Amino acid sequence: MKRHEILGRNLHETREITLSMLAKGEAKCLQRTAPGQPQQQFDRERQIGLAVGHAVLEHLGYGPIERLPERLNAGVDQTLEYYFGDWWKADEDDARALDWSRPDRRLMWYSVLQDGLLLGALTGRWDDVRRICSWFKLGLTAENQFELKGYEHQQLFFAIALSLRGDPPPETEAIFASVRGCKAKRTRLLCAAWDAAVAKDQRGFDKALKESVAHFVKTDAQDVPNVCFWVALNASFVWLVAERNGLRFPALPPKLEAAVVRRETVFPAERS
Repeated sequence: MKRHEILGRNLHETREITLSMLAKGEAKCLQRTAPGQPQQQFDRERQIGLAVGHAVLEHLGYGPIERLPERLNAGVDQTLEYYFGDWWKADEDDARALDWSRPDRRLMWYSVLQDGLLLGALTGRWDDVRRICSWFKLGLTAENQFELKGYEHQQLFFAIALSLRGDPPPETEAIFASVRGCKAKRTRLLCAAWDAAVAKDQRGFDKALKESVAHFVKTDAQDVPNVCFWVALNASFVWLVAERNGLRFPALPPKLEAAVVRRETVFPAERS
């Protein structure tokens, strides 16, 4: 069975229509992020999300996806450009979203960080993962969110970014400690998997990843047209960090296994 079948999910359109819609989205984002275009932030964020969407489609069994390595590497490049380019300087809204120096800043960082880290890990571009994380520093404020518990998840990813910079500030551990004791169960479970991955604790990781993905499948997975909501992308990134640290992928029930995106499920030819 293909992974989308194991998860009990089917595309809301045909595979061909879905891929065509993604291609049109890519073209529209490319047009709207051309030099001189105003208010590019949303389309630059969406560009990176579309790359993740292609990876998820391949993982779920809707491949082969044309030019997939090229698309995912482009997503990493676009993440670097998002944080370190000067594209935002000509537009007030874009500048508030990316300029650390503005007193009226409203930095937009959360979605791009999650997607960029996943793409960097899938493509094995760990130096670029570290560079992405170097943009982050103390004083970062949370993005406005409809879901109150989402702020705790933002704190976790902020701490992860600080820890991956190469020179994490001493306050990083205090941020992790606050997350470990937060109210949001999904955040606590993901943090436990992160801690085990970093500690290279195979037994602890096996337990924590299973609990985190099970919670996602039970409470957070959504049957919507966007396939990125079908799978546990945050847990997938944590797995990729664990894999880099020499851990093995744990034995999971089929539905949980199908919810974790891995290098071998996105680039099957590499492991064949």
